[in-house]
Amino acid sequence: MNCTNDQKLVIGLIAIIVIVVIINIFLLLGPAQSVTPEPPPITPPPVGEQTELIAIVSNNCVDCVDLGVLVQQIRSLGIDFSERTIIFETDTKAQQLVEQYSIDKLPGLVIKANQADFETLGPQWASIGSSENDNTLVLRQVPLPYYDIATQITKGMVELWSIAKTDCEDCSPAVGIQEMQSLGITISQEHLLQDTDAEAVALIEQYEITKLPALILSSEIRDYEQLIQVLSVGGEFLENGTWILRFPAPYYWDLNENRMAGAITLTRLDYAECTDCFDVQELEAFIVQSFGLQISNDVNVDWGTEAGKELALEYTISQVPTIILSGELSAYNGLEENWNAFGFVTDSGELVFDKHNQLGSQYPYFDIDSNSMIIPEDIVPLG
Repeated sequence: MNCTNDQKLVIGLIAIIVIVVIINIFLLLGPAQSVTPEPPPITPPPVGEQTELIAIVSNNCVDCVDLGVLVQQIRSLGIDFSERTIIFETDTKAQQLVEQYSIDKLPGLVIKANQADFETLGPQWASIGSSENDNTLVLRQVPLPYYDIATQITKGMVELWSIAKTDCEDCSPAVGIQEMQSLGITISQEHLLQDTDAEAVALIEQYEITKLPALILSSEIRDYEQLIQVLSVGGEFLENGTWILRFPAPYYWDLNENRMAGAITLTRLDYAECTDCFDVQELEAFIVQSFGLQISNDVNVDWGTEAGKELALEYTISQVPTIILSGELSAYNGLEENWNAFGFVTDSGELVFDKHNQLGSQYPYFDIDSNSMIIPEDIVPLG
């Protein structure tokens, strides 16, 4: 079973996947309104007045995140802004607000709320900002990229280099800007290279890269603090902050051995006479997709045959149906290390699934020792 490119990316970066962008609701800000020439004094709005929204933007950050979706979500709560103003950081009113509320990131969002709106927004606002004593709500958790006022630097702008292996059609695709954007990472510059390019040759030597495709991210990737732990699993942070992908998703090209790596043989040990046993291909699909396995060869064996009984005896298998994985297992980052959640490792290195009792009552199986079909109890499903 082949994984899609997206699945390969998730496995390669251990992503998770789970990918990870904490505040991805902040995207498209509506059209700017005119700046008030003489800003009013900053005082709490009396109860009964409408609520004012002020967005502070930097003219030095054309790539900064837009906050329009957040504004729309606020309005969906029934908040009616009497004024909706966008001002630059150089504006007198902006400087006054930045100083008064200790704003350190732009774009900034300040909401001068009446009492009713303040009470409505307050509990939900706590996760992304602060509630001030004067009924003002200030955005603190500004998503990347943003302009850091203290350093006058736009944070979260990452440069990317990817190196693909020439003439390896089955190798995983090189990761580019679109894949990074799907993880919430903003790419300032993209370098798509082939391994024969002079720049690629230099990078391979400089960073001691042994597997292709390769991915290199500039030190600005550290601005994405929520991704550091995940990226550390699939790659390495150098002392200068640069991140190198060390475990690309198979198939990949092994530069030391000058060959493609990651071929797996999957053996299905089924039992045709157990017509009520679960479908072994369901188990196969779950495991293959979980680890992004590339199956180059698959074998079907029935336990009811002499070959099936010999196979079960060889690997001390006591429940069927099951699967056995062999081949270049070490090419898959985390597969062997985490297999104890799925089964056991044989003395010769094969991986055998044996956690049948964790599958739940919808997955009956045949127990060889008792010569009977077992229906597991409904417990927490595997995975």
